Amino acid sequence: MLDLVAFVKPVLDEITGQDVRIWPVRQRVVTANWQIPDARSLTWSARTLEIEMAHDVAEAIASEPAQGQLRHPAAWSTT
Repeated sequence: MLDLVAFVKPVLDEITGQDVRIWPVRQRVVTANWQIPDARSLTWSARTLEIEMAHDVAEAIASEPAQGQLRHPAAWSTT
């Protein structure tokens, strides 16, 4: 089974430059949040994102080798 939190977190950490908090909501769905500094004040604006993976995509990712190398979707088996 795909650990979606472990799969998504490094990507969002890299994109945002922060330690994004991510938690599972339901099967194949995670919610993430982080804060963005506002240069005009001392407050930080919160950002929230919900990510849902399609069943076939989650299955394809989960079945890939441990190296984390994903094949192009055109190479996925349709049988």
